Amino acid sequence: MSESIQQRVLLAADYVSQDLTNQIDRLELQLKHKKAELDAIDGNLKVASQAATRRKAFVATEGNDYLCPRCWIQNRRKIALSFKYSPGPDDIIECDACGLSV
Repeated sequence: MSESIQQRVLLAADYVSQDLTNQIDRLELQLKHKKAELDAIDGNLKVASQAATRRKAFVATEGNDYLCPRCWIQNRRKIALSFKYSPGPDDIIECDACGLSV
């Protein structure tokens, strides 16, 4: 009888081992996605920590163009804002790159 119990325990060990082995691909993919998520958070944290410094360096105009504050503060890019038609009394200016509307 003990041989039968030993065989059942070994079969259970095989099952547990195979079950865990079958999870490897899913777990590796999950880890890859979590690392990408952490990298994105790290990038956002760096941008956020530099926001005050970049704001101080931001100039609203260059030549005749008004510049997008979001593009400068987030990406350090000088993008001109575009004037859009407005049915109201105030002009609308938008950034074609990021969509900011002022």
